[in-house]
Amino acid sequence: MSNDGNLLERPIESENVEIWVANRYDVIVDFSAFEPGDKVYLVNRMEMRRDGAGPTGVTLDEGELAMRFDVTPAVGEDPSRIPDFMRELPDINMAEVRREREWVFDYDNGLWTVNGNLMDVNRVDANIEQGSAEVWTIRNAGNTWAHPIHTHFEEFQVLSVNGIPVKEGDLLRSRKDMVELGGNMEVKFFGRWRDFFGTHVMHCHNVVHEDHEMMIQWRMVPPGMGD
Repeated sequence: MSNDGNLLERPIESENVEIWVANRYDVIVDFSAFEPGDKVYLVNRMEMRRDGAGPTGVTLDEGELAMRFDVTPAVGEDPSRIPDFMRELPDINMAEVRREREWVFDYDNGLWTVNGNLMDVNRVDANIEQGSAEVWTIRNAGNTWAHPIHTHFEEFQVLSVNGIPVKEGDLLRSRKDMVELGGNMEVKFFGRWRDFFGTHVMHCHNVVHEDHEMMIQWRMVPPGMGD
């Protein structure tokens, strides 16, 4: 129904949702196939590496219990309905793109880096003109550690994952502010920068990585002052 705080164009029916750190989804559960007294279990079937590097890619048969729903008799009428269409996404106009940037997240000699650099509070990594559009490529140069990448204040629309365009009906077809970046993955997105002047951050939401400076700073600047 939604991804990272924005509605999809149309509802998507699914028995599984892949949720990473900092991901947000709105989900409607259909209990109509169950009887009062039934118990319905929400389980985490995503197997994780023991060293904390991220998902293994294996879907567990049973998984770990996350929540239990106890089905009770319905009381009164239920007028709620799931609409066939919810809202249009903003158009992507590539002619608006002023700049393309690439951000490479890596693990170099025991250090968590972005484009080969540690975080420096005295360095601004991008000066972005207010009102402009840019295309960013976010790439994981490693093949083990996963990085849930979160960029502050602005949301974007994913264009492709590993070079494959995102199609209608995909959960990624919404406005997002978080990139699910597994080993050797590359995500390209289109974003418009319109909000407040000042310095903002983009960082890995793995707390250990963030605490060890896997972060960049970008600054919103007036038109004509961008890099």
